[in-house]
Parts: sequence; structure tokens; C-alpha cells
Amino acid sequence: MAQPSSGPTGGQEPAEESTWWTNHYRCPCCRHQWDDGWDAQVDDDCPECGMRSISAYFSDDGSGTEEERLRQLERADAELEQEQQLEAAPRPGV
Repeated sequence: MAQPSSGPTGGQEPAEESTWWTNHYRCPCCRHQWDDGWDAQVDDDCPECGMRSISAYFSDDGSGTEEERLRQLERADAELEQEQQLEAAPRPGV
């Protein structure tokens, strides 16, 4: 089971019957990236700049192999990067 980096349980492992999520975040303001362990897929605040209510771009429940989870995370990271580049691109007529 993944160890939480912080979160509401104060670094404690969740009860066996609950799912533990490693949520992966990237702040749209300062682009800081972090992971956080929770017993749910929740929004988090950026520990770097304080921006509030950032949704995870990928959540991992620990199922599957480490290799599969890494591939999924890399794919989600690439999709997020592409999305942020499109949002930052100048728009014609604006």
C-alpha cells in the first residue's frame, strides 16, 4: 500500500477495507507538481503557492503492476501538459 505524503490521516495507513489513492497534482498557477495520499479522489491546495482546490490529474488506487501504473501516470502527465499548452496558446481574434 502506498504511504501518504500528507493528508487528513496524518501519515497513517487507511483501514484495510478502504481504498487508498495516490493523487497526482500539478498547479496551473506555478506548475509545481506533487503527490498526496488520501482515502478519496479529492482536490488539494498547492503547497508551493497556496492556490486552492486543484483537482488531481491522475489518481492511482495501487491496483495493477508498478509498470502499468507508471505508464498510466506518464500518459496522464503528457495529456495534462498538452492541455495546458493549448490553454496557454494565443487564440485568433482574442
